[in-house]
Amino acid sequence: MTHGVNMNIVIISGRSGAGKSTALRALEDIGYFAVDNLPPGLWPALSELYKQDRLAIGIDVRAKEFLGAVPEAILKLRGGHRLELVYLDASDETLLQRYNFTRRVHPLPLGSLLQGLKEEKELLVPLKGMAQWVLDTSDYSAKRLASEIQQHFQHSNMFQLRLISFGFKHGAPTDADNIFDLRAMPNPFYDLTLRPLDGRDKAVSDYVFGQGARSKVSGEELYLSLRDFALKLIKAAKQADRLSYSLALGCTGGKHRSVAVTERLNRELGEYLADEHIRIQPFHRDLINVHGLAVHGLGLSDQPLAAHEFAEQE
Repeated sequence: MTHGVNMNIVIISGRSGAGKSTALRALEDIGYFAVDNLPPGLWPALSELYKQDRLAIGIDVRAKEFLGAVPEAILKLRGGHRLELVYLDASDETLLQRYNFTRRVHPLPLGSLLQGLKEEKELLVPLKGMAQWVLDTSDYSAKRLASEIQQHFQHSNMFQLRLISFGFKHGAPTDADNIFDLRAMPNPFYDLTLRPLDGRDKAVSDYVFGQGARSKVSGEELYLSLRDFALKLIKAAKQADRLSYSLALGCTGGKHRSVAVTERLNRELGEYLADEHIRIQPFHRDLINVHGLAVHGLGLSDQPLAAHEFAEQE
């Protein structure tokens, strides 16, 4: 390879405490050369000097005086490289909890932590707007964030499709490109034999895609309409040169309908898009197993984030 041509470049940005250091270390573990807060004006020169094919660059509010140069630097890099900007975010409550646990000082000393978080959020609005992937880490463990970053960029030559089941009573995901409300579908919760089960069980799935006892709509008809629309959205995103796309599917509690639909979409979209070079990543955000662990479509994550996990690493 000559002077970094056609390099895979990942820009990691986001709010302090949201997991940027964790993400950079995760990329280092899969072969990326990582640098943090190098002035953007030097990025093109670094891409020329570095002769391998994987480069990760961190940029955050500590480089305040250089943030305005980021768009131009990205434009130059995209001229000859494959580049993706990832923005990590978290709720103010989560960031306050992480900072208070470790008693660290926010990089913007404005008199109070809350003021610093607010100012930082405003300063990073342009970067967030340029990101191809905005990831809210409020409910993430450090291990889950590292795993998701690695899975995504180990397959960076493929379009990444994330399918997220969730329950509206726990709050909708803030990092989804589209949210589908499944609460009109037949609800197995009202069947006492099905209530303890979840959407991965055939009996629950049959109920969701049938004509529920309390429902006046056909679950199958609603699902087919959703699937066809989802296919159009995914293909449109891919044709627009998006590198990733996320669909969130919500019911009331995140246990029955959203899980059943996510599981079926995962299977059927995999068949419909088999020739599209798309990698599908399902995740059941609010489905809890007997040990209190959130269930991935690809395995089990750790428990929800402990306050110290990211804050002491940032």
